[in-house]
Order: sequence, then C-alpha cells, then structure tokens
Amino acid sequence: PVSDLTTATDPRVDYCIGRWGVPYMDFGTPNPASTGDWIRDYTNQGWYVNRKPQPKKADRPGNSVASTASSTAKNYHIFRLADAYLIYAECCIQDGDLETAREYINKLRARAANDFVADDPTDFNTATYTFDNKVTGKVESGAAANYRLGLYTKPFASKDEAFEALVRENRAEFGMDGHRWFDLARWGMLKEEMDTYGKFENDQLGWSKYQPYQSNAYTFPIPITQIQTGAGRIQQNVNWQ
Repeated sequence: PVSDLTTATDPRVDYCIGRWGVPYMDFGTPNPASTGDWIRDYTNQGWYVNRKPQPKKADRPGNSVASTASSTAKNYHIFRLADAYLIYAECCIQDGDLETAREYINKLRARAANDFVADDPTDFNTATYTFDNKVTGKVESGAAANYRLGLYTKPFASKDEAFEALVRENRAEFGMDGHRWFDLARWGMLKEEMDTYGKFENDQLGWSKYQPYQSNAYTFPIPITQIQTGAGRIQQNVNWQ
C-alpha cells in the first residue's frame, strides 16, 4: 500500500488520519517498512491510523510510542466553533437562506487554508509537494503532500447543492471527532454510508465480516428498566418494538 500524495486533497485530511509518506506529528514519517515502530499491523487493521485525537510522542510518559502509555492532558473538544458554524449553515439551508449558508461554510474553509502538514526535513527521500491555496491565490511549497483548498465563489444553485457542500465540509472538518454517526443518522444517510464503508473493509481486510446495517439502528432502544418504572406511561421506541 502506498499513499498517492500527488493527488491534491483537502489539507485537513492529514490532520485527521495518518498515511504513508506524511509526517505523523513528531513520530516521523511512516512507511510500510517502519510500521513496527509506530503502528499496529496494517495488513490486519488497515493502512490508516487516527491522528487528530492522539497526543504527540513528546507528551506521552517517557516519550513512549506504546498505545498503553498514551495518557495525556490533551483536551477533548466536545463542541467547537466550527460546530456552531455548520449547525447554523444547516439551519439556513433548511430555511432557504443559501447565501448565509455559503458564507459560514466559507468561513471554515478560509480558516483551514491557514495551515497544512509540512514536509519532514529529516526525511531526505520525501518529495516536495505544494499547497495550491485558492483562498490566498498562492501556491505554497514545502507541503507533505499535494493539497488544494478554495472558497465557494458562486451562489449555490439549490438546497441540494448547498446541502452537499455542507455534508462534505462536515466530513473534512470533524473527521475523528467522533460525531459523524449522529450527523448521518439525523440526515437519514446512516445505512447507506455504513454499508459503503463496510463493503470497502470487506474488500480490503480479509478478516472483515461486515453485515448490512440494521435499519432500526438509527435510534437507541429505551432501557427496559425505564419502561417498567414508567408503569405503562413509557412505550418502547418504535424502531425496537
């Protein structure tokens, strides 16, 4: 497995996941030959590793790489300003105010254009890539992979187009934040996305036995103890009756 670093992508991708050839914080630049030093067996659990919620090596006790020594004071972001922006943009789309939605989606894209993962100066075999920054109009060198990001310069033609942009932005902005399941459930996209992901894992990982997502799993069942305590006043969620 080799990452295609030449295909331009959103710079936020490499802040969310670790992939071959891209510096993984202060752990160095991972490649298939060095996985024993930084990651679990990729042939068993896939080519990528989560990055955003992980502490740096320097922040772990004794600079340990081991996952069992990952104690850290790094904050967990339950709610960010980006959440407020995209929730507001989603409400604007539902109300038909597509211009305000575009404004707030662009606020996030403009912020994301301020940074990118840089090339590892200690890895002399790494090629130099660029960030095609459409927000500033500059092509910035020294990137770890080819990145490209710009603003939505034209008004959205419809609610569907605006919503598609919002969903795409949500995925780029909140990757590895642990919220996506709830967003997909709210949008009615959960089964489709989970089945697509499951099929990919089945194709790539020999041990994966993913089965089609249960359509009733959009909601959680009400605990039977609460139903019993309610003495007939509480009915089980219709999806679990």
